[in-house]
Amino acid sequence: MEETICRLGKYVYLEPLSEKHLPSIVDFMNDPEIGKFLEVDGPVDLEGLKNSWMETAEEDMQTNFIFAVCLRSTTETVGLCGLHEINVTQKTAVTGYYIGCRYLWGRGYGTEAQMLLLDYAFNVLRLEEVIAEVLPTNIRSLRCIQKCGYLPKQTSSNTFSVGRERFNTLHKSHLQEYKR
Repeated sequence: MEETICRLGKYVYLEPLSEKHLPSIVDFMNDPEIGKFLEVDGPVDLEGLKNSWMETAEEDMQTNFIFAVCLRSTTETVGLCGLHEINVTQKTAVTGYYIGCRYLWGRGYGTEAQMLLLDYAFNVLRLEEVIAEVLPTNIRSLRCIQKCGYLPKQTSSNTFSVGRERFNTLHKSHLQEYKR
């Protein structure tokens, strides 16, 4: 487990998405409560997801980092988070994330995963801004990004962003808990 961990939190850790995570991801994507917030058309099957993932994994590596969110206590895959549309010139990225295990909803696991991802974005990749687009009906996601320091952008009511300086200032003591 240790050699693949990208970021380690108190309850969850992030590791690069791999084939071993895909069965859980299929289950999450087929959950109607999760699917309504994702861009998923119809049911997803393991073979289709595997083929799609294999086709795009190599070419997307420069502009997308996708991580499995795993529980520290059990190593179970409980969600996904990622940085997409990474622009190295402007030092920006768009984030996406979800916790797929319903029994963990509302307990702070998504917030911790997002904090770990932002720490990676700002302090490893040295990005300056991370953007989240959240549907107004996705109350859990709105709460999550608020806790992480995102602020509404002027350009859209569904778009929020957080900068490196703001994030590191707001969460300096929390970041010191991370081991990686």
